[in-house]
Amino acid sequence: MSRPIASHELELLATGSWILGTGGGGSPYSSYLSMKNFYNDGGSVELLDAEELADDDLVAVLSTMGAPLVFQERMTDPALALRPLRIMEDYLGKRFRAVMTVEIGGCNAFQPLLAAAASGLPVVDADAMGRAFPEAQMQTFAIADLAMYPHVVADIRDNDVIVARAATWQSLERVRRKVCTEFGSVATTCQAPRTGAEIKRHAILRTTSRAIELGCNVNRYPTLPGPNWTPIAPSPLVQISMGVPSAVRSPRLEADLRERRRDVGSYADSGRSTTAYYANAAPNPKLISFVAFPYQSEN
Repeated sequence: MSRPIASHELELLATGSWILGTGGGGSPYSSYLSMKNFYNDGGSVELLDAEELADDDLVAVLSTMGAPLVFQERMTDPALALRPLRIMEDYLGKRFRAVMTVEIGGCNAFQPLLAAAASGLPVVDADAMGRAFPEAQMQTFAIADLAMYPHVVADIRDNDVIVARAATWQSLERVRRKVCTEFGSVATTCQAPRTGAEIKRHAILRTTSRAIELGCNVNRYPTLPGPNWTPIAPSPLVQISMGVPSAVRSPRLEADLRERRRDVGSYADSGRSTTAYYANAAPNPKLISFVAFPYQSEN
């Protein structure tokens, strides 16, 4: 069922989507701040369960694309997020029932919220990946062999390109990447429209709620004491720290670790030991998100 996204859940969504991005997808921080301002001004966004869509409802699948570093200079706002949707509506001669993100990981978790803030449309609680991904053909709609066109790419300078046809998903990706580069390495997109039936059958459902829940679990628990650990969120549900797991074997990495032995730590929980070696004191640290879900027996 549909429900409003609460103001405090925006930060939880930012945390959860950052984790689900697994290092990709760009930072959600600037989009989070934009939505926070919208809520502070009295705004609100509805989260819609996909099961409430009629089979013939049209859903706009939105994203921003380009270089994450450029996102920090040309930040997406509600008007820019909405722009490709309106272009697509004019092209189709039809109106959308709702919006959704193409990927829940990283900054794109907030792209439909930004468009919803400018349009009043609800946000479908789903995406097409369950994390972040680098190319269009890696989404579930491509795996299902659904049409990849029409596809709109727009920029902040009032330029837009409509890809009316494409031979393959890979062809579409090559074309839109070239367009995005010409647009200054950042653009907003409205991907091929999806029906409610396609969303219910082929999308990954309730991933926005999952990201919010993950952010809630992260914020629920205090950090571990000790000089060797800088964990983000230890808990019985999830152990999260910034670092390099010891399972990663690389001569250069191991040499770096030997040079900084004081930055090596370990943590044991429920009789199981998980050791994470990390080098976060280096001028150019090698950091990844390490997430360990403690094993629970079904017996």
